[in-house]
Amino acid sequence: MEVILQSGKAVGGSILEDLRIYPSVGYIVTPQVTYTAGMMYTTGQRLNNPLIFRQRWVARLNAYISLDLRKKKDFIPDIRFTD
Repeated sequence: MEVILQSGKAVGGSILEDLRIYPSVGYIVTPQVTYTAGMMYTTGQRLNNPLIFRQRWVARLNAYISLDLRKKKDFIPDIRFTD
């Protein structure tokens, strides 16, 4: 969840610029590449009339690429179940 607020003279009574909720699922292809997909719900007040809220659903697809050049054995720590 993400809340974005705004301020200043031009804002007036509409301080809530955006409220975003983004549940997603992902798949780790390699330690350097991850894909996610989800639906984001977003709502916020209009700048000219703070009583009117805009609402929308946005489909999102993401690819995360890590440029970490460490060796694979140093990149992911071992999982220990006996601790």
